[in-house]
Amino acid sequence: MTITSKIILLLFTFIFLVSGCTYPYPKTEIVSEEPLIIGYITDINEEKQVIQVVENISKEEALYGVTKDNGSWIQMNNVIINDVFEIGNKVAIWDSPINENSSKEERKAMPLAKNIVLIEK
Repeated sequence: MTITSKIILLLFTFIFLVSGCTYPYPKTEIVSEEPLIIGYITDINEEKQVIQVVENISKEEALYGVTKDNGSWIQMNNVIINDVFEIGNKVAIWDSPINENSSKEERKAMPLAKNIVLIEK
């Protein structure tokens, strides 16, 4: 190896160590708070960027339009919904911190989603 190659190798090694990339795997994110809502998507409105999620129903009820009064319309910010979610998907939703001081019922009325996790297609 030439001196130039050794210097370049040392430089890359230094940059790698300084940047904190000591592990080749991504960092595991642990979420310790429980979701606000776990339920099935029963309606999607791409234009308004909202989905309706109903708790305590079956997938078949969600697919065939049988809904209950406990549905929540979930607001999303800058998301293309139809490319990700479909009616009948089971999701878990965490609401935005702006709603923290409200009761759970108030937060479920029209939450702004912070995280949406697909549980079942």
